[in-house]
Amino acid sequence: MEFPRRASKRELNLNTLIQIITLLAMCVGGVAIWVDKSRDIEGLQAWRQGHETLHKERLVEVKANEARNEARFANIECQVRKIDNLDYRLTVAEPRRRMHRRRRVSCRTPSTI
Repeated sequence: MEFPRRASKRELNLNTLIQIITLLAMCVGGVAIWVDKSRDIEGLQAWRQGHETLHKERLVEVKANEARNEARFANIECQVRKIDNLDYRLTVAEPRRRMHRRRRVSCRTPSTI
């Protein structure tokens, strides 16, 4: 027992329309998401390059400040060494002066006074 074949109709029923609209909406949504993602990635890469440039410039500034501070510290250390040297010389020379003063006083005779 065979069933009779229906003649094929070229109609679109409601389910087919809903499936086609859903497929098109998904394709449009996928393209929109892809474009947004690409734009975000480009923006992040541009920010990253700018930020790396900022860090490089800041590193140059920090190194320049360190070099300047090292030069200042070396100059200050040199001056402190000079002061220490003068302090040592003064400490060594003062007892000699006291001895010279005592000798002068002791070398004088009553006839010269």
